[in-house]
Amino acid sequence: MEIDSYLNPNIHLIIFCVLLFLNFFLAILRGRRNKTRIDEQNTLLKERYPDLSDKDLKYRQECIRAYFKIYFTGYSNFKLVIFLTLLLFITVGVGIGLIISDNFIGEYISLGLLFIYISVITLSTPKPDKEHAFWMDYLETHPDNPLMVILRPLETMNKVVRSVRLLGILNLICGLYAFFIAYLIYYLYF
Repeated sequence: MEIDSYLNPNIHLIIFCVLLFLNFFLAILRGRRNKTRIDEQNTLLKERYPDLSDKDLKYRQECIRAYFKIYFTGYSNFKLVIFLTLLLFITVGVGIGLIISDNFIGEYISLGLLFIYISVITLSTPKPDKEHAFWMDYLETHPDNPLMVILRPLETMNKVVRSVRLLGILNLICGLYAFFIAYLIYYLYF
């Protein structure tokens, strides 16, 4: 059977590889930005609270995460992340089994599911306006600031969330494209 050029799986595999490369490039770029942002925040924290040791800083960060998890993200969002992480591990296990058995359709379906799970986890991050309002409310109700919270400017938070959302959308596109490749392989060869 002769394959039309737009149905050629090799072309779609190349496009998929370009999407994966773009995805990994954006993830690395986001990681570097996060590291820079965290270094700036730690420098500012050491300037404001010079008597804190590294152990105190680590304890402070754990307390902030726990407070944020309990009072802002809530238990339902935590359950969603745990559920999707469990699905992620199951899908990786199934994907490895499919790779061993040379089932290309199943591999792409597993890959598509992985990317969709990752995109749902990524896109479920809280909105920066609500997070900023949450921490402002915390500072108003706790004027002594026992957690030593330092608020970042809202535009910085918006940039971070925008890059996270872009990565989530790209993961969603990769997942849907993997489903398309699985369908294309099934359509052409079965």
